[in-house]
Amino acid sequence: MRFGQSRGGLGVGRSNLQGLDRAASQAVDATPVADGVVGQGDPRPGGVRRRGLLVGLLVMGVGLLCAVLYGSTASTTQAYADGHIVRGTVFAVDRHLTTRHARTYLTCTAEVGFTFGRAATVASTYGTLEQCNMKGQQVDVSVRGSDPATARVVLPSAPTGLMIGQYFAWAWTALGAWIFLATLLRRGRPVPDRPSSTSR
Repeated sequence: MRFGQSRGGLGVGRSNLQGLDRAASQAVDATPVADGVVGQGDPRPGGVRRRGLLVGLLVMGVGLLCAVLYGSTASTTQAYADGHIVRGTVFAVDRHLTTRHARTYLTCTAEVGFTFGRAATVASTYGTLEQCNMKGQQVDVSVRGSDPATARVVLPSAPTGLMIGQYFAWAWTALGAWIFLATLLRRGRPVPDRPSSTSR
């Protein structure tokens, strides 16, 4: 009776070992996929963690989103491609003080009066320091169709802040693409061993 129970116990033990072996095999097969997506860590002391595909996609997504936002804002300071250009005069300048990181920044937006079928006014949509001294100057106003409500002030030059923001956004996008492609190219390559610091 005890011999039969022992054989039964051995059978259960073998079944458990086979199940553990299958689970371990599946985990090993899934490891390269996980390493490629989230990154691969170097287990050696001082090892650097490799960036993964997910990191590259995330960086690219943030960069593209910022590029679209900066580009959309910059377009509001430019003339419509299918619009009409009329001349207007800056009759007022609104000053805006913004505090960032314990520093105060001054920007201004211009209010422009123009005539397009009827007298109308429009304010610039993006504040710059250059607009603080534009009172009394003539500027271009772009109008789409025949509705003065669509008018926008055309700034003499592209705002510096928007230009810098776009450059950084595209640089961030390029960095994400580089991380993504570099991960694809080195995926599956074994991590080379470091030379031993002690000579035998």
